[in-house]
Amino acid sequence: GIGRLTNAIGTDPSVALYSDGIFSNSMADASTPSLFIERTEVLRGPQGTLYGRNSVGGAMNIVSKRPSEDFNGEVRAMVGNYD
Repeated sequence: GIGRLTNAIGTDPSVALYSDGIFSNSMADASTPSLFIERTEVLRGPQGTLYGRNSVGGAMNIVSKRPSEDFNGEVRAMVGNYD
């Protein structure tokens, strides 16, 4: 229920967005392809004690996948018949 009251560029969002623990006020980080994301942590409610200001409505921490010794990949496909 807590959100922005304005679309002005200089304002901060009420839900703090962190990428690997580093604050970002750009929502473009939230649209990272899932191929590069290990997990997404979502904390509801005021998180000022843990994450500082700008987290009145909660916090999201997007954790990136780390390189590994194993070779692996991911394939995705969609099938449809225009119905």
